[in-house]
This record gives sequence, C-alpha cells and structure tokens, in this order.
Amino acid sequence: RKRRSKIHLGFTVAPAVYGSRRGNRRVTCRSHVAAAGESGLPLRCSTCLVSGVLYGREAEQQRLFGLLEAARARRSDAVVVVGEPGAGKTALLDDVRAAATDMALLEARGVESEATLPFSTLHQLLRPVFDLLDGLPGPQAAALRGAFGLEDGGAPDLYRVPLAVLSLLAEAAEQRPLLCVIDD
Repeated sequence: RKRRSKIHLGFTVAPAVYGSRRGNRRVTCRSHVAAAGESGLPLRCSTCLVSGVLYGREAEQQRLFGLLEAARARRSDAVVVVGEPGAGKTALLDDVRAAATDMALLEARGVESEATLPFSTLHQLLRPVFDLLDGLPGPQAAALRGAFGLEDGGAPDLYRVPLAVLSLLAEAAEQRPLLCVIDD
C-alpha cells in the first residue's frame, strides 16, 4: 500500500539549545556552540546526533524517519516536502540521508541548465541502478534506454517509461531498502 502526503514547512519559533541558533539547525552541544563560531555552519558529533537536530522541525523529522522505518519493513511511501526558500527543506533532507545509512540511496538535484533536457533528473536519479536494467522486461528496458539515449529507439514511449521506472525502483528495493531523494 502506497501513501502520499505533503509536509509543509512554515516558520516556527522555538528556543535554541544553549541559546545559539545557526540557520535552521540547532547547535547541539556546548563544543559546537564554540566550534560553529562566526561561520554559522552547523556541526554535529556522534554523541549528539539525535532526533530533533533541526531547529523547530521535530514533527517533520519524526514523519520522515517514520517513512524510513516503513521502507525498512518493506512498505513503500512517498512524501513531498514544500516550503519557502530558507525554511529548511534541504537541511531536513540532509538529516534523512544521514539516518538512512543502511539503505540504498538514489538522489537527484534539479539543475536549471538541464531543465529543457527531457528525463535529465530521472537519469541522474536512476544512474546508480542502470546495471539492473537487464532484469526488466525487454520493452521496459528498451523504453528507459531510449529515453536516456543509451540506444536508438525513436521517441520515448510515455507509457512504458514510467512503468520501467517503477519496475527499476522495485528491482533496486528487492536488494535492500531504498530511499529516493529529489531536491530542487
């Protein structure tokens, strides 16, 4: 069963740990307050890497960490994180990546210069699992290879490409839990 939801990041005001706020992150131990200094860069050590690292984002973190647990239990899910620039979307995704060290990670970032190239972000996302293309049914594998310009095939089949993506992701998830992160 697949669920989809949105997490909308508004602005939350909450006290920072040790009275120090660094962007959307919370400096989590006394040594980090001093170490972050003027750079404002968040620093974390293994002793303070705990849930609630982001400033005012505990509920969102718990929701996303719950998705990771569901994936580990072989249940799929999807979420869209939306918010204004600077609201902490990328920082939230960084913490999710850090919590998913036991999972296969497929990620892509939107690149403005590639916006007019069809399938460029999808190519970036799926490139690490191209070796699994041979495990897909022939027409699906051919559709993806054609969409990515790996072989001649004319115009991409707009029905088979999404099906092939789904099949490829399922194939990758059979090997180990899978996390896909697409950040703009």
